[in-house]
Amino acid sequence: MTVTLKEIAKMAGVSTASVSRVINNKAVGNMRKETYDKIQAVIKKNMYTPNPLASGLRQGYTRAVGVVFPSNMNPVYAKLGSLLENEAFINGYLLLLCNSNYDKKREKNYLNLLKQQRVTGVILSSSKLEKGDLDEIGFDRNRLVVMDEEIKGFEGESVLVDDFVGGERAAGYLLGLGHEKILLITGEKGFYSAENRINGVKSGFNTWGVAFDESLVFSADNTIEAAKQCISEAIGRKLEFSAVFAFNDITAMGAISALKHYGLRVPEDVSVIGYDNIDLGELYSPQITTIAPSSEEMVHHAFACLMDAGSPDTAPQFEKRLFEPKLIIRESCARKK
Repeated sequence: MTVTLKEIAKMAGVSTASVSRVINNKAVGNMRKETYDKIQAVIKKNMYTPNPLASGLRQGYTRAVGVVFPSNMNPVYAKLGSLLENEAFINGYLLLLCNSNYDKKREKNYLNLLKQQRVTGVILSSSKLEKGDLDEIGFDRNRLVVMDEEIKGFEGESVLVDDFVGGERAAGYLLGLGHEKILLITGEKGFYSAENRINGVKSGFNTWGVAFDESLVFSADNTIEAAKQCISEAIGRKLEFSAVFAFNDITAMGAISALKHYGLRVPEDVSVIGYDNIDLGELYSPQITTIAPSSEEMVHHAFACLMDAGSPDTAPQFEKRLFEPKLIIRESCARKK
């Protein structure tokens, strides 16, 4: 039968505070060695293990962190989830991973459920929510970190990829290879990350003194099939392009597949660059040149923000932290002939 901290204290003939100091390694300088040894003997004899959940509840929250992602099937969020799970484990926290399936109602429901569970905090990558939705839920902004996708007007901590820089670097690389007609597959409309990437691309064109062709901008959901349709439509309309910038690696794969279907070689005839640096990109043929977010740094920073929020001695200082992505050059791009 499991014993409680109170029972350990009674068996040792000491206060619960004394037992707590031993468990939390705060007995040095605060307790006689005889008392310390006696408490340790009782703990060992009864194989007592502290209950962090109960401890958290007494402080008003549990040692758990909630994560709400649009899709755990998306390799980007699968990678972020794995990194967050490792960060939680290292810090002695339980990770509660919630998949919203790009559904606004599910996102709101999950935030309400996590609030009821009194988690230490939540890392939210929302596909639909707006500031008004967060205000309606009333989630403590000290315990909420927005990650990966920006929510305009959110007054709290945001940990984001600098997508403007990402778009600029992708465009600059292709323009440097001589490609002036670049087809963009931007993903669904309404995402600030996509808008920032497009603006970055336009900045890159401006820097190189090349006119940007709006007719080469295609919007599609983040699937292989949608990317194939974009390429088919562009070819069907006889649009001229020598490169494709897909706003994620999955659509880059779809674009490459469609180009091959039409007898076009990658990168000999058309260069293709992706975004996100998922593991599959390096295994694909050709290996995909991509823009890589600083995922490990982002996750570490997001988790650290929640740990600070849980500390009563730390006053919250909110900021929108942008992490610059890197260009990863592989096989799918070549100089224009």
